[in-house]
Parts: sequence; C-alpha cells; structure tokens
Amino acid sequence: MKDQVLDLVRYVSSLSTQRDKILQATGEKFNIFRVLNLSTSETRTHSAFLAELFNPKGSHGQGSVFLKLFVEQLGIKDFDFKNGSVEIEKFAGYIDADYQEGGRIDIVITDNNGQGIIIENKIYAGDQKNQLLRYQRFGKNKFINHHLIYLTLFGSEPSPWSLGKEPVDDIDSLNDFKRISYKEDIVNWLNTCKKEATHHPLLRETITQYINLLKELTGQTMDNQLRNEITERIIKGGEESIKAIFEIHHSVYPSLVKTLNDTLLEKLPSWGKELAKKHELKEPLIEGSLGKDEGGIYFSKDTWSKVMIGFGFENNKFFYGICRTKSDIEVPAELQYLIQQRLGEASQTTAWPWWQWYSESYEQTLIDGHTGELLRRIDFIILDFRKKLEGLSL
Repeated sequence: MKDQVLDLVRYVSSLSTQRDKILQATGEKFNIFRVLNLSTSETRTHSAFLAELFNPKGSHGQGSVFLKLFVEQLGIKDFDFKNGSVEIEKFAGYIDADYQEGGRIDIVITDNNGQGIIIENKIYAGDQKNQLLRYQRFGKNKFINHHLIYLTLFGSEPSPWSLGKEPVDDIDSLNDFKRISYKEDIVNWLNTCKKEATHHPLLRETITQYINLLKELTGQTMDNQLRNEITERIIKGGEESIKAIFEIHHSVYPSLVKTLNDTLLEKLPSWGKELAKKHELKEPLIEGSLGKDEGGIYFSKDTWSKVMIGFGFENNKFFYGICRTKSDIEVPAELQYLIQQRLGEASQTTAWPWWQWYSESYEQTLIDGHTGELLRRIDFIILDFRKKLEGLSL
C-alpha cells in the first residue's frame, strides 16, 4: 500500500510539473489581475469587471449580448436587456439605526420595464447585519419586479445575520431570490461570453484571464485533461491503486493538513515581528492559542487607542480586519462608519468594526502559508489598511 501511495503522489506531481512547464512556456501563467494584487478585491476587480461586461454601453463594444446571456442563464423573463443600465456601489440610502434600510449595493442592473437585478457580490467578505433584508426592501420599493442575487465563490447560503427576522425561514423559497456561484454560474456564463468574443482577441483573452483567476480562487486549476489522466491511471492500477487513493484521502490528507497547520502557527509570531518592524508598528500582540477560536495576532501603534489591525481564527478558518484594542473599549459609531467607508463594506461585530475571511478554503490558507503567499498577503493588507485609514483618529 505504501508503494502504491508514493507512486500515485509521484505520478500526480510529475504531471503537474509538466503542465506548469507548458503553462510557463505559453505565457498562460501570467495573469494581470494577480500581478496588480486585484485578485480578491470585490469592488475594484470583480464587481467592476462583471458590471462592465453587463453594460450594453460598455467598452467591450458588444452591445447587450453579454447581459442577454446572463439574464437568460438566470431564467429571468421579459427583461429588456437591450436598454439595460448598470451601476456599481449603488447608494440605497444611509443605514438607519435599526439596520432595516440603506447600504451600498454591489451591482444593480435595471431596464425600461421597471425590472431590477440586485447583486450582492461576496468573495471573502462576510455578511453584514440585515444586509439582504435591506436590499430586498430596496428592491420592493424601487422596482415593479426585482431579483435579488447572492453571488459567492461556491454558492454559499447567506447567514441569518444578513437575513434579518423576516420573511426568511427559507429565503430560497422567495421567487425573487437566487444563489449563484463564481465556480459554476459565472465561469459558465463567461465561457459563453468568450465564444461571442471569438473575433475580438484582446477582449477574449481578458475574459480568459479572468476565468483563470476564478478557477484559482475556487480550486479548479487542475484542468480536465490532467484530471482525466490521473483518474485513468488510478482505474488502470486496479484495486490497489483505488485503495491507495482512498488511503491518501482518509489518512494522509488529515496528517498533511495538521502538519501544514502546525508549521503555519510556528511561522506567524516571527512573521508578525518582521512585519511590525517593516511597517513601524508596535511588537505584535498574540492572544489566546493561535489556530484556535479567540486566538489571534494584532498590530497597533502608540497613537491608536481604539482599534488595531487583527488576524484571527474561527472554526478553523483564518480572517482579518479592524478590531477594538480592549474588550471594554467601545468603538464610536462614527469611527465604525468611516472605517466601512474607507475599506469598503464588510462584516462587523461589536468587537470587530470591519472583518472578512482570508479564504473560504482553509486548505488554501495552509498552502499560502507554505509557499509564502500568506506572508505577502498579510504584508499587503497592513499596508493597504494604513493607507486607507490615514488621518482617522484610531
């Protein structure tokens, strides 16, 4: 069994290496979204890119064809896509004290028939209080007929925190609500868009790069040919090969995850000191047990009395954001509002005025920790937060 497991690992590694060499030689590994550090920015990348394709007057020059394909995929009837208009970060009013109305909607598509498509776009950001409830009410007040779309990487369900108290025992039962995913729905739609752009190479290749980015974010980098070759090898190997792959899944995988997790937790304190020195911050504060709920690493300055930059763990997932400096500190509502305005809307709690997940996949977090990508991302997050929050009394 041991030999079978090692043979499979070597075989997959060899195929993967060959594939990487081909991608390197053809330039397919180059991705402008990655190069510009825009891979996970919901507003600057994903909402902006999708909205441009949706827009019949967009710079793509293809009129309403992309919007038509999207509307048809959603199954929306009688939408006047030829006269559609698109807005990003649509202001739906100030959020009231009870969180019943208001907010900024990621994408709103309207037509001349009084129909509206409201898209809440989530990459790694968590839900906000009553967020979908507020947008549902906006849609009912604004349009004759509206469709509320909850777009996430994997088609996840919205949290009760976002749904509010009504009428959401099962929001999927609402006629105007639909969950869709980047992994399947958006990638499939983009592939149909790419076919329409066959004779426009620059547009076609830009869509291709965006599809490749989405496949990276949703763990689909192994192409069908490679997947089929591996499956065929396992089947041809007979009973022993099949047993070996199950052994990898049931025994080797948990051990690998634990080893990568332990290694990451060992690295974080030294990374923290390195980054604190680089960004002229105080030595990082480590609270609780890293890797456990309530455990985290925090960065601050002597002049920051209310909040600090934090990275923590919850339910075996890694998240980051802005948190209060002490449990008895109350972050002023005005500062909470300004943080959300400067950094973009994200989840918030009493202790964390702004937070979001690093990745929906903890396995990806562990891989990034192993390759050094996590260190680069934390470095970028600290730099980005400091620039955007400059001038605020933190």
